[in-house]
Amino acid sequence: MLSIDPDDNTSTLGGDLEKSAIGRHIRQLTEKCKSLAKTAKDVPYSQWLANPNFRDAVPPRKMADNLVTLYFRTQESLYRILHIPSFQKEYEQYWQQPNAANPVFILKLLLVMSIGACFYQGPDAYLYRSEATKWIFAAQAWFSSPFEKGRLHTSAIQLQCLLLLARQHHSIAGDLVWISAGALLRTSLQMGYHRDPKVLPKMSAMQAEIRRRLWATILEINIQSAVDSGMPLLISADDFDTEPPANIDDVDIDETMLSPVNSKPSTTFTQCSVQLALLKAFQIRLEVVRFLNNICFEPSYDEALRVGSELSKACRQNDAFLSKFNRCLTADPQNSQFHRNLLDSSIRRFLLLVHRPFAAKGLKDPHYYFSRKACLDSAVHMLKYPCSDFPTESGGQIANNGVRDDFTQLKTVSGGFFKSLIVHAAMVIFAELYTQLDEDPMFSEHGKPSRESLKQCLRDLIQLAADRISVVENNVKGHLFMSVALAQLEAMENGGDPERAVLEAARKSVDKCYDLLVGRMSAGMNVPVPVDSGPAINIPGCEGAQDFGMDFTMQDWSLEQDNPDAWFKSGFEDGVWWHC
Repeated sequence: MLSIDPDDNTSTLGGDLEKSAIGRHIRQLTEKCKSLAKTAKDVPYSQWLANPNFRDAVPPRKMADNLVTLYFRTQESLYRILHIPSFQKEYEQYWQQPNAANPVFILKLLLVMSIGACFYQGPDAYLYRSEATKWIFAAQAWFSSPFEKGRLHTSAIQLQCLLLLARQHHSIAGDLVWISAGALLRTSLQMGYHRDPKVLPKMSAMQAEIRRRLWATILEINIQSAVDSGMPLLISADDFDTEPPANIDDVDIDETMLSPVNSKPSTTFTQCSVQLALLKAFQIRLEVVRFLNNICFEPSYDEALRVGSELSKACRQNDAFLSKFNRCLTADPQNSQFHRNLLDSSIRRFLLLVHRPFAAKGLKDPHYYFSRKACLDSAVHMLKYPCSDFPTESGGQIANNGVRDDFTQLKTVSGGFFKSLIVHAAMVIFAELYTQLDEDPMFSEHGKPSRESLKQCLRDLIQLAADRISVVENNVKGHLFMSVALAQLEAMENGGDPERAVLEAARKSVDKCYDLLVGRMSAGMNVPVPVDSGPAINIPGCEGAQDFGMDFTMQDWSLEQDNPDAWFKSGFEDGVWWHC
């Protein structure tokens, strides 16, 4: 049975699974899923370590064009890293003389394509997501080699930003990005990115703008990774004086410009508008990270209400501004619904964090009811973003050809925030439903419509969790938790036996997750699939995989091996947001 911890509003599972045959089946199949997950994680790493040549890894021109286009259509507007015309110029030069290309540009291209691979949905999508892992390791290996002074240049900063985003998108130690983001921050400080270019030795207008854009991107990566990891952001507003980037499009600057850039009015949408909106909300989000991570005192409720009000205002202003430029299929990709969703979620998640500690108290104390409602509304809002513009034709999440729109695809394949949002939102909704049923022991009819809407959110999350497992996700515990939560709530509401409902839902969940993992690995991943506890069955195409005698992913380096119940709870502590 699931219950709510009144101190932190998290859900815990009680009971001994070994008491029944179903319980033993659940535990055994969960261990098999864990074994499958470990296999899926091990093989791509070892295959790449056996072949570290990245110059030959660039795919054919047609596919490269596709992946590069997907990157610029989705990610570059939020995290301004590249000057698009300059990159396109180098890109064309590369295809004219591939062997003469600078290795740094090749790595930059590989990382751009690795992020684009998250949005690619062709029949060979599995192949290119696997290739993206290799490209990411190529860049990581380049950064890990010596001669660091020779890499203190703009391209190295761009590479580091792209590498961290790619790691999060492909869940490659994504929960440890905060550590690497700190190295990126310190590298940029060493290079003077925290000082505005006007106080530095004279440089071109284009170089100055690129530095300002990169500094804003570095701040954003650091604040998001701090929230994901429940760790402090080790910089304050007093530590830098770099001004915001100019509100211009990339075609407005080039290498020949010497005079300062004329920024367009803030009411004009440009390729920097989304980044500027994020940067405008940086200071208030910094306050959130600071007082939520403060180990010496807890913030006052009045302070939480003030910060929450400013965050809500920022979300409303951004939505009003971008809605003016939002178009249907004829819209420029930079104005798409995808960017509205991504911008809103990047700020609204902080609103949820502000209210969540008080929402837990609001389950019992009416004084904190506003936080309880604000927390629930934020969770539901982030689960019900409209579909983005590409490639749907009728507003649905999946077009007639079975291709997801960009935002749904991001939720389905990406790690980082979107990976943790599923379980975090489910916990908030479960706590609310559980409390509503506790407050309404007679389960009156007037409360059922609102509960049904929230239960549908859980059903949608369960389906999203299943979709993720069928494509990229190796952790089945999110699907298991949400299935159990929904079954318990429905049993309570209908007067059934909650314990029996929970066990049956758990059995169905692990059965389905195991089938999804086996099907994915057999059909597209080309990795050995373990059967029971016997030897692995080698899938064709993987006979050459090497065993290095070491778990490079450190998946088994656990401190919980002596805890028999760690199989259930530990999986929810990736990016433990309640540490904030």
